[in-house]
Amino acid sequence: MNPFYAKAYENIGIVYGRMGRPHEAETNFRKALQCDPSFLDARANLGTALLMQNKIEGARAEYSAVVLKLLQPTRQHGRL
Repeated sequence: MNPFYAKAYENIGIVYGRMGRPHEAETNFRKALQCDPSFLDARANLGTALLMQNKIEGARAEYSAVVLKLLQPTRQHGRL
């Protein structure tokens, strides 16, 4: 899948979420992640869509994945 589509799917998911349709939001956030598995905003939004559906364990897993990724040290190029 084209990574360019990830943002489009995420935007569609956001719209569905704001419309109170978390199942459709979840579907689109998952499509975004199929396009770009490293897309943290889509992963966090997926967690929210899951939480809106009372899928607590799934939401926890998505939020945890985001936090763990954010806590990973980045590689520094060059010297300080």
